[in-house]
Amino acid sequence: AREVPRPFKVTFFLEVFSGSGKLASCMARHVCMVVTWDVLHGHDYDLSVKANQHVIFGWILAGWIVGLHLGTPCSSFSRVRDRAGGPPRLRSDDCPLGLPSLRPGDHAAVRLGNRLMYFSARCLRLCLHKHVPATLENPRMSRIWLCGSIAAVARHQFASFDYVDFCMFGTPWKKPTGILACFLD
Repeated sequence: AREVPRPFKVTFFLEVFSGSGKLASCMARHVCMVVTWDVLHGHDYDLSVKANQHVIFGWILAGWIVGLHLGTPCSSFSRVRDRAGGPPRLRSDDCPLGLPSLRPGDHAAVRLGNRLMYFSARCLRLCLHKHVPATLENPRMSRIWLCGSIAAVARHQFASFDYVDFCMFGTPWKKPTGILACFLD
């Protein structure tokens, strides 16, 4: 993404938190240009850094993005820590932004998760404002769906929420996944 010449002469599909880039590979068959953004590309792609977030906000506001997908990291929003005998919980349904009195390392994980969640919510709000199709993907039972900023987007008249099980597409595991979509059926 950082190597694309500016100003852009074409619009593009953007996959944020792209990981392996499987969605981007698929989208490349349907749009003329696809850009991936993930910290795996280096520090310049770390979205916990405000300046990096503002690059993406600027692209949305400039009208360069024709579609956006956010695979926001879900680790601190996971319910896995609810299991007895495991590491302590970080969040609850009543405290989706983090439990009080967390250990310093856990507090840092929650703070990072919240920062990326707020970034994702702002991207979705900008996409709603600019009429850009966008999706946010997270596990179906993730506590990210309980956060006020995400829930507010989900209540928008042009937003919808649905979920799929990966086994529907031939994977050997179920993996229920929620998808919050803007301007998509």
